[in-house]
Amino acid sequence: MVQKPEEYKWTSYHANAWGDAGWIELHTEYVELGEDKLTRCFAYRELFRYQIEAENLHRLRKSIH
Repeated sequence: MVQKPEEYKWTSYHANAWGDAGWIELHTEYVELGEDKLTRCFAYRELFRYQIEAENLHRLRKSIH
């Protein structure tokens, strides 16, 4: 397990968070994060700014099952 999303080798995080998206197709939801590349990148990074507390993560997983 990694501490930060950008530490995972096989992730699209770099493309979405830092704008290195020349090799991927941008999802509609991602494009709707902002009017321009800089705004979208910032908004995407903010999605991962905080970690979910262990108890809340447990409740979320339990509710999905």
